[in-house]
Amino acid sequence: MEIGAVPVPNHAVKIKLDGKVLGELDTDSIKQLEAFNYIKNGNQLSLKLMTISESKENAFALATSPNGNLLRINKISFYDYQGETFNDEHYRKLTLEVSPSKTRDAVFLNGKPLGVLHFKKDKEALKELGVLKQGKLTPVEATLQSNFMITVMKVDPETIEYPQVWTKETQIFGQQLNQLLLQQQQQFENVAPILQKIKERPTILYATSEDKLLGLTQLVVDNHKVETVTKWLTEKDVAIAPVPAEDVPLETKKGLAVFNLVNSSIPESVYQAMTKKFGDVIESEGVYREKVRSLPDRPKSLNPPQLVVSTAKVQAIPQTLQPQISTNELKTETEATPKQELPLPNVTIDNLTEWYSAADKLGKPEAYKQRIVEVANQFKTSGQLSLQALAAMGKDTKEYESISRLTKIAQRIGDVSGQRGEDGFTYVRGRIYDLAFNPQTKDLAITQKDGEIILSLQSGKVQSNKVTPEILQAFENANTQIDKNQAQSRAKNREFHR
Repeated sequence: MEIGAVPVPNHAVKIKLDGKVLGELDTDSIKQLEAFNYIKNGNQLSLKLMTISESKENAFALATSPNGNLLRINKISFYDYQGETFNDEHYRKLTLEVSPSKTRDAVFLNGKPLGVLHFKKDKEALKELGVLKQGKLTPVEATLQSNFMITVMKVDPETIEYPQVWTKETQIFGQQLNQLLLQQQQQFENVAPILQKIKERPTILYATSEDKLLGLTQLVVDNHKVETVTKWLTEKDVAIAPVPAEDVPLETKKGLAVFNLVNSSIPESVYQAMTKKFGDVIESEGVYREKVRSLPDRPKSLNPPQLVVSTAKVQAIPQTLQPQISTNELKTETEATPKQELPLPNVTIDNLTEWYSAADKLGKPEAYKQRIVEVANQFKTSGQLSLQALAAMGKDTKEYESISRLTKIAQRIGDVSGQRGEDGFTYVRGRIYDLAFNPQTKDLAITQKDGEIILSLQSGKVQSNKVTPEILQAFENANTQIDKNQAQSRAKNREFHR
């Protein structure tokens, strides 16, 4: 790396309309203008503006030049034209505002700014070594470690209390060793919250293109803060669903927990507070992965507390990661009692195997599936099954059959009227429902026009399920209409060839 007191550029480029700030150019737009060496303070652009508003918080504007080039202007809801909508027919004059570079005691890595030196002692030490020079970068070999923080504590002398009796250190060792160890342990416990704060992971907002299609944003937080974050979000009536740790191994390794947030449930004030504190939503998978990988692994000695996450207020996706029958309920339902146990000659061990498979595809927790195994083992021995277990088995298998049927119809609709995207997904925009299907990964998403998730499958497994008989019937009707259209088309072809 290189160190020196040199000008450090400010990469934010604002764009003004009539002397007021409209928003900020995104990275790709800046690169387009840099190719023509046009990123200079005061340079003017002639553009037509059109507001694109996924939500008030995520609104941005597309700007079209007379040559047909497109620029994206972000954060239009955070500056002087907040709440205004543009749909221009004529060109406007806009002006670039580029913040000037400032001379800073900075560190560069691979020619790019890594950070700024803050502490006077560090600067003085580097100057003595001849490394920190005015207007010049000096190469330095060093080892970099991320995510370290320093806490500065000031103690009020008036609050210090001294012991009534002073004991020499030599008297303690050998005579009161156990007491000393207890005192040390108490000190460690008192310091633990401070150490935890120092080692706290950053909070990240992230959304892939698929997440945006489904109306979701991922919130990635330090896994020690799960209880605090969940409580705060539920108090704000934000619909959340925790992502299982095994589904996000990299984040788990780094000491992070992941939540899915339903965009439509996030109040504007809450969204603004989150982006102000945690930064804008990262939409590039590469940028997000690099940010997570840059974090140090969570030391095994700092295990997160075992927390019970309350999901009482989750409304928009109440069945995403929560089993419809809890483990305790299944245990109660499958507990055999003499009055309820009946010989069931029509039930075989294959039926129980199919039940397990259906529960797995429905995303039931491991404890739930383990209870099915226990029921199957009991059935092998006694040949009997409780009515409650039979009801639970019927409910799960019927639900899985409905989802399988809906998946087949959705795939057929996509084959007939869908548009294939570069990401491998086939997209269909319907009058009431939208769907996206990837036959290779077995991923499926069905949403209503308002963004509410009806069904979400990942690798063929259910992540979210709000399928009702009415929704299934609507897709059955669409499937029947396809049959009719194809039959009419075949009849016309036969008539044509006669």
